[in-house]
Amino acid sequence: MKKAVVLVFIVLIAANVFASMSMSYATNTFTVLVGCDSWDNDDDGKDIGDVSAIIDLDGDLVISLSGVYPGYVAYVNFTIKNFGYPDDPAMYLRNIDITNPPVLSVTVTYLNGDPIPVDTPLESGETLEGLVTVSVLDGVEELQTYNFDVTLVFSH
Repeated sequence: MKKAVVLVFIVLIAANVFASMSMSYATNTFTVLVGCDSWDNDDDGKDIGDVSAIIDLDGDLVISLSGVYPGYVAYVNFTIKNFGYPDDPAMYLRNIDITNPPVLSVTVTYLNGDPIPVDTPLESGETLEGLVTVSVLDGVEELQTYNFDVTLVFSH
């Protein structure tokens, strides 16, 4: 009886160790938006539009446009880094979620303008640099500020 209790105790300890190992393994690899910068095409003499971008606490890229007009174009470049351990599996871009108002056309590409395909791998330690291009369409309201999020969803 004593041997059976010890054996059950050892099995329970081993199960807890393996469970905690798999949990920590799953949380070791993560991607983080590490930087962003913004600029616009407001060099046509109007100089009234403004663009800004920040990375919020959820890790989303939040873009704000104010004083914009039809034909205004804004750009935001960003860098994402996979901070996983060297032996961790790659993270894959699963989706790009954009919550923009209908008066804005938004595209997300590599810096060279090529589209970033879904299932793009990001190995541990690697970075991905991209560009958000925002074109203002007809129907934009004067003196309005437009805010929207760009979320790049990664998983194993």
